[in-house]
Formats: sequence, structure tokens, C-alpha cells
Amino acid sequence: MEKIIELINKTLVPITIKIKNIKWLTAIGDGVMATFPILMIGSFGTLIAYFPNEEVLAWLQTTPIYHISLTLGTLSNGLMGLIAAVAIAYSMSKQIDSDEFTNCILAVMSFIILQGFTAGSIATSGMGAQGLFVAMIIGVLIPMLSKWLIDKGFYLKMPSGVPPMIERTFAALVPTLVVLLLSGIVEWAFSLTEWGNVITAFYTLIQRPFTSVAATLPSFILCIVCGVLVNFVGVHSTALTNLWLPFLTAAAAENLAAVTAGAQPTNMVTEIYRAYYAVGGFGCFFGLQICMLFAKSERVKAVSRVSFIPAIFNINEPVLYGFPIMMNPIMLIPFLLAPILNCVLAYVTTLIGFLPISNGVISSWALPTPIRVYLAGLGWQGVVLTFVMIAMDTAIYYPFFKIADRRYAEEENRSEAEAA
Repeated sequence: MEKIIELINKTLVPITIKIKNIKWLTAIGDGVMATFPILMIGSFGTLIAYFPNEEVLAWLQTTPIYHISLTLGTLSNGLMGLIAAVAIAYSMSKQIDSDEFTNCILAVMSFIILQGFTAGSIATSGMGAQGLFVAMIIGVLIPMLSKWLIDKGFYLKMPSGVPPMIERTFAALVPTLVVLLLSGIVEWAFSLTEWGNVITAFYTLIQRPFTSVAATLPSFILCIVCGVLVNFVGVHSTALTNLWLPFLTAAAAENLAAVTAGAQPTNMVTEIYRAYYAVGGFGCFFGLQICMLFAKSERVKAVSRVSFIPAIFNINEPVLYGFPIMMNPIMLIPFLLAPILNCVLAYVTTLIGFLPISNGVISSWALPTPIRVYLAGLGWQGVVLTFVMIAMDTAIYYPFFKIADRRYAEEENRSEAEAA
């Protein structure tokens, strides 16, 4: 086990730290995460506007609720790419100390220009999930280009005494000219291709192939393994697992767009799979929580009392560091097996037709998993499967828990005997 821990410290931990320090990756992760509140509200709007009960839906259509819900659902999903471009540009600007205000405006303008034009009007089909990859590129490159131009002195210098707002306005003229001019040239060049615009080209050649690889079960299992191993040695896994987030979010958004259009969703592995690996927190600790109810060790009982309620809302830190799972060789195997088998179970039950494919609705990770999967369109099947997962996780953790609990209890008995 010591050799395994040493190997993790020599390989995955340095990679995680390096990834965490890569500014553009951090900006993309922050930017995509920033879209979640809007996507959540929009998802609930879509749920209401396409309510599965025909009688209820007919009544809703006679009220303002339907129009408001339809508007929120359609626009939040339909503008996901634009929102991401702004959020990524803001995060990147903050990290490299560039002008956030100017760069966010330029990100909006560039993204709109790159949509292309149809019959003299701006195309809008790429404003949503289809334009996510281009939004990432724009959000990262514009702040970098703007900062480089300013650092190299390519800006209009104003005399001393000019108010800061005026000085900043004139300083932004050259970066604005360069960014808009480059955006226009790129849009024109791609208008001559078979794709017609940048968004369609990048979606066809890059985003769709990447998503079809990243949003698969083997890829997601790799995500789980990497996350578990770095968590095990005490490093937060978010930097690694967030590498999958843009593609899982894009897959979910495609499903939501299909549902909105009256079609069937097709992407099986989407953002909702993050709920399966976190039933009770990352590592599926709710099964362990049930085991802890039968603990002999006073230490484990104490951890159980403070960690049970947080686990309902998928917060795993009290168990991760209190049990502990971290650096505890006995618990590494169930820590790996439980989330992997949960996702395999969800995938297999979808393949055989028991579990529906997610409708793409994104909700807060802190919602109890049965509620979260129900909102994602998995119905009663998703709720039942969640409890099956909890039972399976309990069975996976139990033998390893018993070993750890017995050891802790023996240590406590020895300490009491020595104290006496």
C-alpha cells in the first residue's frame, strides 16, 4: 500500500497540481460552473413548460406561468455558449490581471460575430451548447491578446490628469479594433467553407468528437479513478474531475435541447452521472454512513453523528477526513468500487430500457440524489435505482468498515486500559 501511495504522490498529485495552476483550464472550469445557476433555473422552466401530464400542461398553457417558464427554459439553454464565453473571459482576465470589463464586452461581440450571418441576420443556432467549444477559445484568447497588446504598448496613451474611466476607454480602442477585426476575418473565411460558420465547423470537427469520447462510460470511470486517487492522498479532486465537466454539460444541454424540440434525448452519459458517483458525497459515502450506524468504536460513532446530515446533501468532507478515508489503505478499495459500480449499474439499466435517458435538466449537486435524478427526467426508476445503489454501496463498504471499526475499537480499549 505504501508503494501505491508513493506512486500516486509521484504521478497523479503533481499532475493535479499542475492542472490546477494552468490558468486557462481554471478559467474554463470557473466559466462553465458559472453557467450552472442560469442553466438550473432554465431547466426548471423547461420542466414546467413541457410538463408530462397533459391535463396539467393544458391548464398551465392558460396561465402566464407557461409563457414565463418557456421563455426562461428556451433562452437559458439557447444562450449557454454566450454566457460561458463571458464567464470564461472574466475568470481569465482576473487571473492574468487584464481589463475584465473590456474583455467581457469583446467576448460577447466576438462570439456573436462568429455565429455567421443568414440572409443578413445573425445566426443564433450556435449561441447554446453547440457553441461551447468556441466560447472556451474566445474566453481564453481575448484576455490574453488584450493583455499582450497593452503590455507591448499597443494602446492610445493619454496625458496625465485624464480621468481613469476616459483613459481606460481609449486604452481599450486598439485591443477592441484588433479583436473585432480578427473575428470578422475569421467569420468571413469560414463562411466560404462547407460548414458556413465557425461554430458549425468547430462543433463538427472538435466539440462533437471530443464529447462523444469524454461523455462515455469508460472515460467517466477514468474520471472517477483519478478523482478517488488524488482524494485518497489528501488533494482535492475538483481540478481533475472538472476536465470532464464542459463535455458532460454540453451532452446534457444537447439532451435538453432535444426534449425542448419534442425529440428523444440520446446522450446516455451526461452531467447527471456526477450524481451517481456522489450518493452521499464523492465516493458514495451514504452507504458508509449506514454502516457507521452500527459502529462499535466511539470515534466512528462521533463522526457519524456530525456527518450523517451533510451526507444527505452530498457533503463528504466530514467522513473523508474524520473517519478517515484519506490515507486509509483499508478503505481505498470500496472508495474506488462504489462510485464505479454505481455508474456501471446506471449505464446497464439504461441499456436494457429500465432507466430513461436524462432530459438534460441540471440541478444543484447539493440536492439529495433521489430528488436530483427525478428532476433529470429519470422518473420513479431513477429514485428506485438510487436506493438500490445505496444498498449496494452499503454492502461494498461494510466488510472494510468492519475491519476499520474493529481496529479503532481495539485502540480505544487499549487506551482506556492504559489510562486505568
